[in-house]
Amino acid sequence: MQQDVCECVGQPQHLCSMHLACAKARAARLALRRRNSDRWPALTAILWNVYLIQGDEMKKPAVFFDRDGVLNEDSGYVFEIGKLRWIDGAREAVKIANDAGYFVFVVTNQSGVARGLYEETHVEALHKWMADDLAIIGAHIDAFEYCPYHPDAVIERYRQISLRRKPAPGMINDLLERFSVDVGRSILIGDKSTDLEAARAAGIHGCLYSSGNLAQFLRPLLHLHGSKSR
Repeated sequence: MQQDVCECVGQPQHLCSMHLACAKARAARLALRRRNSDRWPALTAILWNVYLIQGDEMKKPAVFFDRDGVLNEDSGYVFEIGKLRWIDGAREAVKIANDAGYFVFVVTNQSGVARGLYEETHVEALHKWMADDLAIIGAHIDAFEYCPYHPDAVIERYRQISLRRKPAPGMINDLLERFSVDVGRSILIGDKSTDLEAARAAGIHGCLYSSGNLAQFLRPLLHLHGSKSR
C-alpha cells in the first residue's frame, strides 16, 4: 500500500497541483479500503505530508501598507475624496506588488471616526474610490482594514482600547486569518513607529517610509524579501 501511494506522490517538494490532487484522491481511496490495516499510521503520515505541501504552495507573501502618509499625503484626517492626494509612485507601487504575486493590504488607524470628524461610511467611500482609481492602471488592493476606535473618543461607542488599533497587531492578524499569507516573506510599509510595532507583533518585517517615490522604495524590498526561502 505505501509503495502504491508513493508511486503517485513522487518527490514531495516538486509536486504540481495535478500531482497533489492525484495523490490525495489515491490515498483517500486506499484509506477507505484499508482503514483497519496495520499500515494505517503510515498512510496517515503520507496524507498529512501532502496536505502540508499543498498548503505551503498556496501561500503568497503580502505587502501591508499604512494609508495616510504612505499611500496618500497625510494632510490630517483625510476623508474627503476631493482632497486625497496620492503619494508619488503609490499607485505604481501597488501594481508592482500585484504583478510580483503579492497580496496587497491596507491597514490604517482612523480615529477621526471616534473623534466625530467623519463617519465610517466616509472611510469606506474613500477606500472604494481608491480601489476604482487603482483599477484604472490595472492595480488592486486585496483588502482594506481600518480601526475607528480610540480610548479618548468623543463618540462613546468608539471609546475603547482596541486590539485592532496600531501599535496592536489586530488588523494584521485578522488578515492573516482570512488569507493564506506567507508571513516570512511579507512586509509592512509605514511612516510611524506604531506601524513598525504592529508589524513586529504580528511577525511581519516592518519598513519605515519617510518620503520619495513609493514605487522606487518598494522595488528593492520585494527583491530582498521575496527571495527568502520558505
